[in-house]
Amino acid sequence: MGEPEAFKCRAREVTEVVENPRGEEVLAHVVFLLDQLVPVGYGDNLSYTNEIGIKYEGKPKRVSVIRDFSGKPLFTKVFL
Repeated sequence: MGEPEAFKCRAREVTEVVENPRGEEVLAHVVFLLDQLVPVGYGDNLSYTNEIGIKYEGKPKRVSVIRDFSGKPLFTKVFL
């Protein structure tokens, strides 16, 4: 098991239905937007604590890469 890593990101607290890799609809509570391509996998454990101390933890429900027109990765988008 690897050491925990911290990444700078934009976190948005939401209540959103997303489709997981198995095609099931699941509820996401936080969306992370990370700069460029970040190696986040569905087996990783993520943790986020907002400004007032509410903590969200779990495995990603959906991971996608946002690319520019040439295919260069701009952001990694993770639903938790």
